Amino acid sequence: MIMRNTRFTAFLSLLCMTAAAHAETITATGMAALDVGSREQARQLAVADALEQAAIEAGVRITGNQSIGRPDQQTLNLEPTRRPSQHQVRREWVDRNLLMVEVEATFDDNIQASAESPSRELPNCNAGNPRLRRTVVVAPFQISQPAQAGDWDNPSLNLAYEFLRRLADKPGVFPVGNAGVSVFDPGPAAGQSIPPAALIQQLAVNHESQFVITGRLLDAGISSTSRQFYWGLNNDTNNTASLGVELPNTTLGAGVRERPTQRRIELEFFVHDGATGALLDRPRIAKEARGDVQLDRQLSLGSAGFSRNDYGRVVNQTLDEAAQRIALTLQCLPFTSKLAKLEGKTAYIAAGSLHHLRPGDRLLAYSKDTRNPVFSPDTYQPLGLPERPRPVLQVVQVQPRFAIAKVIGNSPLKVGDWVRDDIRSGTAESTREDSPADPDIDRLPPERPQSSPGRPPRKVTSRAPVKKPSTTAKKSSKANCDCPDPKKQG
Repeated sequence: MIMRNTRFTAFLSLLCMTAAAHAETITATGMAALDVGSREQARQLAVADALEQAAIEAGVRITGNQSIGRPDQQTLNLEPTRRPSQHQVRREWVDRNLLMVEVEATFDDNIQASAESPSRELPNCNAGNPRLRRTVVVAPFQISQPAQAGDWDNPSLNLAYEFLRRLADKPGVFPVGNAGVSVFDPGPAAGQSIPPAALIQQLAVNHESQFVITGRLLDAGISSTSRQFYWGLNNDTNNTASLGVELPNTTLGAGVRERPTQRRIELEFFVHDGATGALLDRPRIAKEARGDVQLDRQLSLGSAGFSRNDYGRVVNQTLDEAAQRIALTLQCLPFTSKLAKLEGKTAYIAAGSLHHLRPGDRLLAYSKDTRNPVFSPDTYQPLGLPERPRPVLQVVQVQPRFAIAKVIGNSPLKVGDWVRDDIRSGTAESTREDSPADPDIDRLPPERPQSSPGRPPRKVTSRAPVKKPSTTAKKSSKANCDCPDPKKQG
């Protein structure tokens, strides 16, 4: 009996330890100035600050860089590896002109569990915030060999629909719809062509999308077949070839039919930047199915009947793998949107809570320099437009499809300017008030300390302390001048 109680107690202890490992609670305090607007806006900013502090305490990825030309300039980036799944405000108080909020944040799983989960896998990069959802539009696929896909139900559109549906389940991606128009050249010699950049840009503008994705069905051919004997009712109309004898005006008979047993599936995907039309990624995935690989045109891609087919299951696995890979690629790219409206120091961003923007997020505005386009030196093809950094925007309120931000800085803005998630926690851009564009800032020599009347010169820590010149040194410097020699003059 004592041994049973001991085992039961040990089991409860192990169960509690497991639950504690999968549910962690961190208490953090955030603050916000009361002069940012209403008290509710200040509360949202304070809660966002507290959640950021809790995420940093739960675990961070630290990266840093230092300028070679100016060793005194260096940045340190702190990127949380986890985000709280839920939080609760414990108390709230005012300290001078600051609203203080104490928040209890709960983290469902640990870092190892998050990394092992494919649906919540974090990308191994430091270029974008994985939390923000990038807008994506998917165009119809191109079928390289239409004869191989004769038993598919409208593969061009259905492949795009199913791939779009899978992207909707991935973090960091916000599908805005199916384009419905192919971006490939319909000519006979366009089997391996790349969609033109101009058409990609127009498609992105029409759907207000940051990225454009399309694909190509390269191979759906049969690898192997087998012969099967049949007798009786012959209601199989999907056989590739058959030889037999049937009674007149009936489907009764006997013979041998040849059925496919192995079939290939190879898909190629194109990930384009909507602003420039540039090709960012071109993954290709190939698999092979065995068993029942003949499709029924009455069963659409994505249906339950399609998934019960051996070939249909492999097609679904191929789409799942491609969606997972492309979603991780998009999370490594900065989130981008546009300014929709300006009212003084208040900016309206064409992205909101649907894109997972939160109060307290900081974005950096950019403007395209249309007067200085860049062309290729050999072919004189347009390469793009330079970008000029503009002020920092701090989000104070979010709606489903737009966000309201406070403009920090005095640089001019205009409707249509780009807004990008280029600010990382701990960088210089996240703390300074104004960031004027200075292309020569990295080439400027370090400033020398200047003294003013009544004020001692500033000390420079990177230099050795200046020693007071000795008397002999003064005589030596006096002797080295270009003064006339009195002995020679005498």
